[in-house]
Amino acid sequence: MRKDLINMEYWREAHLLPLLCPTDAFYVKYARKIRDKIRKADFERKLSPDDMTEIALTLTYYLEDVVSGLGVWRSFVLEHQRMYGRFLPFYETREDNYYIDEVNEADVCFLIWMTFQKRNNGMIVNPENSYMQKLAHELFLTFDEDFEQLPINSELLEAMQKPVLYKDFYNLKTLMVQVCCMSYLFYYFTAQHRSRVLNFVKHIVGEGQPLSVIEYMVESFLGVYEKTGPLSLKPQVWISRMLEQWGMKEEEEAVSKMEAKELQPYLIVECDEQKLLLEDWQQQRFELELADMLQVDPKMVSRQKVMLGSIVQYKGKWYPNGGVSWLPGDAKFTKFKEQKLRIRTQNEQITQKVMELNGQSPFLFFEDYNTMKLWMDEHLKEETQASSILNDGEKHDEEKNIVVFVSPETGLLVLPGGACCIKHKDNPYYLPAEAGAYAVRVLFDPHFSSPEMVRCLVQENLLPDAALYSEISEERGKQLLQDNLDFLLRTIRSDF
Repeated sequence: MRKDLINMEYWREAHLLPLLCPTDAFYVKYARKIRDKIRKADFERKLSPDDMTEIALTLTYYLEDVVSGLGVWRSFVLEHQRMYGRFLPFYETREDNYYIDEVNEADVCFLIWMTFQKRNNGMIVNPENSYMQKLAHELFLTFDEDFEQLPINSELLEAMQKPVLYKDFYNLKTLMVQVCCMSYLFYYFTAQHRSRVLNFVKHIVGEGQPLSVIEYMVESFLGVYEKTGPLSLKPQVWISRMLEQWGMKEEEEAVSKMEAKELQPYLIVECDEQKLLLEDWQQQRFELELADMLQVDPKMVSRQKVMLGSIVQYKGKWYPNGGVSWLPGDAKFTKFKEQKLRIRTQNEQITQKVMELNGQSPFLFFEDYNTMKLWMDEHLKEETQASSILNDGEKHDEEKNIVVFVSPETGLLVLPGGACCIKHKDNPYYLPAEAGAYAVRVLFDPHFSSPEMVRCLVQENLLPDAALYSEISEERGKQLLQDNLDFLLRTIRSDF
């Protein structure tokens, strides 16, 4: 028999804090009620049992959040208003018809859209889809009728507002990991990074570490460093916005100033019985207190040359974030530093040269592979001699409508076929009839383009044909995407 995921244990695991609360039994029962309503309302049979369960749980967490003043949803809509001038994307949410402390039909529709979008990897679900809007309307009528009877989870709110949670980094980190990795508005976005972060951690610290150490480092990195949520913001931003809603100004200021560094090798410059001085590959230095590092022997550390890990600054002090590893030699640090400097130098040099040759534009357009190869051989032969694309003509000689992009972050990128959708004054290969679908792929497929390239294309409005499929009209699909483009990029691309 299939296990019912709407149960007490699962409900608590996905709370902002995994507490036993008196309201849990009510909300578990209510989530099952909502799932039953979804099953009856699923007149087109588009939802699997897992879809129904996920929508029911997401909406029930949202209801508890709004009723109890937990601050997750409120932080999202207020931050969206700060960024874009309206409470939500896609839907009409004027200040005279949107009630931030109550349930809104637009909220329900957005959360259903978010759930549909999560399962449609590589495709963009139109938020005006008539099926979703009908389902949202049916559920909203139930929520609106039940709203006054929903219990306030005062125990969870009081626990979240305890100053001790924000007194030191380690208490705060536990909260951040739980909120970002488990709660309804963030867990999916954080999970998108998990595989990449796991591979990155293994690459940096090596395969010899115990699995428990690797997993602890991954969780710590995800909960403190990686962007998350439908606006793709750092975890400390989300937590500080929640503190802002609760009027906890001192804690909000401290959390908002938190600075997290990427996992990397650090050179140990000095070490005594109290302190450890580290240096990163850019020669920036960081002082840590050994007392903040659990079960660390100063004599052992003094014999080491390199610390592998990530670090965080909170309230003026630097702390290790997650587990750390020690190396007696500096070869790993030296190799890491040389690689970073080499890549940065190469990217900067090739970007500068192309920009000088191309009238300060980062885009080059070519009819086909051979034309591009001739230009590269004439102007960038030394810089591109190691490029697999430029030295394997048999694989690429059929490619046409090529766009080349350069930036200090990415170096030189080649996108076959991409020129057909870019409306640029120097691009004679722009094809309006083919541009729409290709432009959507350029915008939203992280395997097809870099964030830096997309930002430049969007900033210069070079993809005007990008559009969603719309049941209303082609122009409405274009308007819907273009009006919400930055939000969609933050929500759909995990690298943006």
